[in-house]
This record gives sequence, C-alpha cells and structure tokens, in this order.
Amino acid sequence: MVQPNTNRKLYTQNGISIATFLGGPAAAGHLIRLNYRRLGKEREGLIALILGIIATAAIFAGLFSLPESTVDNIPQQLIPAIYTAIIYGIVQWLQGKELKAASEQNAPFESNWKAAGIGGLWMLILGGVLVTYIFAEQGQADQDINQKLALIDKNEQQALRFYSIDHANTPPEVQLELITNGGINHWEENLSILQDLTTEYELEPEFASYITNLTTYNQLRLDTYRLIQKSILEGTDQYNDQIQEKNVLIADIMTQMGAL
Repeated sequence: MVQPNTNRKLYTQNGISIATFLGGPAAAGHLIRLNYRRLGKEREGLIALILGIIATAAIFAGLFSLPESTVDNIPQQLIPAIYTAIIYGIVQWLQGKELKAASEQNAPFESNWKAAGIGGLWMLILGGVLVTYIFAEQGQADQDINQKLALIDKNEQQALRFYSIDHANTPPEVQLELITNGGINHWEENLSILQDLTTEYELEPEFASYITNLTTYNQLRLDTYRLIQKSILEGTDQYNDQIQEKNVLIADIMTQMGAL
C-alpha cells in the first residue's frame, strides 16, 4: 500500500460524496484523481477522471433518450442519490485503505467545503454544456420541422394543380395521372410527414393543435381525390354529393387554421 503524503491533504469519502451529489461522477473523478496524484498514482488518477466524465455523459445520454413525461415523473433527487451512493462505495474500494491510514496518522484532510466548491464548479460546467446542447438540439428540431412544413406546402401546391386544368377538354387518362401521381401521392406523403411530426417531437400545445387540423385537412383532401379518381375511372357523377360534402369540411378546417 502506498503511504499518504502527509504534506498533501486527501479528500475524504464524505467530501467526495458531497462533490458527486453536486457535480456528478465527473466531480468524483476529479477528486479521486487529486487523491491518486497525492498518493503518487498519476496513471490511476487520469483513468478515474476519464471514467467519471464518461459516466456523467452516459447518465445524461440515458436521460435524454427517455420521453419527457417519464423524466418528469422521476424524483428530482433520486438519480443524484443513486450515483452518489455508488461513488461512495467505489471510493471505499479504490482508496479506502489509504484514507484510513491517513486518518490513523491524524493527517489533515481537505475540507468538505473545498470538495463542495469543486462539485459546484462541475455543476456549473455541466449546466453550461447542457444549456448549449438543449439550445442546439432545439435549433436543429425547429429547422427540421420547418423543412417538413415546407415540403408539405410544396406537395399541396403540386396536388392542387389538378383544379387548374380545363377538365372539359382534358382526356380522362391525363386527369387520372394528375389525380393519382400528381395528387393522391402528395397527400399521402403529407400525412406520413405529419405523423412523423407528432411522434418525433414534443410539440407545444398550440402548434400540436395546428398539426392536428393540418392532418385532418390533408386527409379530407386525400379522400376527395380518391372520390374524384373513382368518378373518372367509372365515368360517373354519382360521387358528386360526397365530393361536395368533403369540400364543405375542407372549407371549415381551413377556416379553423386561419387559411381563409
């Protein structure tokens, strides 16, 4: 066993635990490294710091992978309490003998206040990293959502071209091509995009309501185009009443979305 250098104070288990609760495993790795350096074990100290940072990153990665509703239901102090208890045991395993020897020699230890200060410093560092990450993620999410909405708008404009043709003088096969590949396909793609928006992102209530209305609008358009498609294929006007009903519903939903 390496004897502690009495000229270099060690951090106690309690001090390291306090720092861990405040600054996570990274703070623990920092203090464990300082202890190792003062015990002449530079390599072990560097490994401890690296593992502490990795453990902290893993914890936050795990939390970010969970649904927001699940994270909200986790007691605020539970996770810090768990990893603090684990770190306490790890310190006992790694440095318990050296800390006990220093205590038996009445060697002075670093104050718990200093350990808490280092933990607080790591808390600030991690907080800054998290804020930066959250803003970056939100910015990327906003960009992705805007791109999806732009594609929805483009698809709509393409699909609505069907109404700009002269139906009386346009051959049925051309109308079918427009209604199917130039219309139905676009409405179906829009519905798929909207489904992705509702499942991939945590939407604000007002925007979520808009997406719901937009989904209804695209579904009504799709239903209408399928009825028109059947009318052309069958050479009949028996679906006109149903088409008109759909058009009334489309006008209503557009009014709700403020599109009229």
